[in-house]
Amino acid sequence: MRFVLRWVLVVLAMGMGACVAMAQQSESEKAVWKLEQTFCDDSKAGDMAGAMKLIDPLFLGWGATGTVPMRKSDLGKALDDQAAKGTRVESCAIEPVASQAEGIVVLVDYRVSTVLVDKDGHTTEFRNRVAHTWIKRGGRWQMLGGMGSRLSETQ
Repeated sequence: MRFVLRWVLVVLAMGMGACVAMAQQSESEKAVWKLEQTFCDDSKAGDMAGAMKLIDPLFLGWGATGTVPMRKSDLGKALDDQAAKGTRVESCAIEPVASQAEGIVVLVDYRVSTVLVDKDGHTTEFRNRVAHTWIKRGGRWQMLGGMGSRLSETQ
């Protein structure tokens, strides 16, 4: 019983620490988290042009299911191909885990739950672990790089 009580207290303390850390975010971190949500919202709305405006021209990332890293043009093509097949984002829910700002760079780590619907109405649900790097150029934040990995159902 003591073990269980200690475990519960440790989990609660960790959760409270994460809440405090997220509450103490810089203005840059807050701005970038809003842009991460905007990327999801634009994708859900089918506004790929809006989503791509958030991507830096020098973007380099490795998606959760990709076999090689991709540049901005590759990402745009992948999103266009998905839309051409009749697949759309039904939902996109971000669970922030951590962020850090240093000058003109902000790093964010989160889990995202996504539901895709194909042209026949079939749904695919998955969760990814995501790390993105954002850079501020000319007063504007853009996603410079990223890395994702698929999470199992138990993560």
